[in-house]
Amino acid sequence: MTLGATTWPWSGKATSAATQPLPGVSRVARSSDTVITSPRPFFVPLNGQGPSLSSTHVVWTATNGEGVSGSEDDRIFAADLKTKHVDVVVHSVYGANGIIGSYVLAGMSLAYVDTGFTTGGILPWRVDIVDLKTKHVFMAATLAAGVRARIPPQIAYDGTHLLILETADAPAAASTTRGAVGRTRGTVVLYSTTTHQSKVLTSALDVLYGDPALATGTALWTTTIYTSRLTSALTTYDLARHVLGVLPVGIVSQTAAGGDSIVWKTGLTGVPGLLQFYSLKDRRLLSANLSGTDTGTFPEVNGSLVSWTDTQGQRIQIYSTAAGRIVYSASVAPDHHYGLTAIAAGRVVWVYTVAAIRPGGPPPRGYVVVHTPA
Repeated sequence: MTLGATTWPWSGKATSAATQPLPGVSRVARSSDTVITSPRPFFVPLNGQGPSLSSTHVVWTATNGEGVSGSEDDRIFAADLKTKHVDVVVHSVYGANGIIGSYVLAGMSLAYVDTGFTTGGILPWRVDIVDLKTKHVFMAATLAAGVRARIPPQIAYDGTHLLILETADAPAAASTTRGAVGRTRGTVVLYSTTTHQSKVLTSALDVLYGDPALATGTALWTTTIYTSRLTSALTTYDLARHVLGVLPVGIVSQTAAGGDSIVWKTGLTGVPGLLQFYSLKDRRLLSANLSGTDTGTFPEVNGSLVSWTDTQGQRIQIYSTAAGRIVYSASVAPDHHYGLTAIAAGRVVWVYTVAAIRPGGPPPRGYVVVHTPA
């Protein structure tokens, strides 16, 4: 990975945002909620690619679906929560071959992974940061020359620290008795937006680093080793003492953090698991099953609020750690499909698509809802 300091002006087309909900919205939003119509109706339900929220803005990615113009996930939309105005704040530098991966909004600063597709499955990528106020983009990192990657990096970002998890093909020199074919090297890098310096926290062969998160004073990620026996652990890095550690919580995935709180799903991504709530300050598990089922996925946490989507995209739920219970459940409707959530400044955002379940119905519509729990 190469780190740099490149800036250039931003330009984007503004689009209109509906301030009044279209048919179907009233079932999942209150009149006090902010409801924004997405310029594109479909949302990618992948880790790190859900909406992101600050006290003033919400950002998201969306597509028009496969086989039509706008099918590429190549841009990031942003809405000012005060004016309800929607901008395209990011276009992939790779054009029609580009896709936006992980992205995180911290205040007015948006960090994101921009990936290009080439023949042979090799993925050039870069991690950029755009200031939503000045509209300037800063390139924080990019794939080093001569390095081959088939998996885009994942990031976590808090406005000061940028945690980058990279997976690249191992060079032939790394060959052992297993040979070099199919081998990868995982690398974890911490970049400071204050000093513009980076530090490699750890790097190893045949290890997949994932699920990045930043809590108060601590960076976290999962470390998975694929051998004859799969092993996985939740790794920590103390930002003040510069010490690596491991939380003894077993195999977890879809980690998210806010303040001293951490949430995750037990087990690996793609299999049912329990949503759990952990206090980093007290070093103990506070809830072993937030949702009461094994169908919750992609949890988010901030302050006293935890939100998640169910595995079928049929429901959004919000849990209050202060109340010790679920305080909001979005309505289930056969023509609604929910995407992921995010939390900031006491509010929860989610995205969802309304699509006709019978041929000949209205075209699909996508919405972004910013909700303040009662």
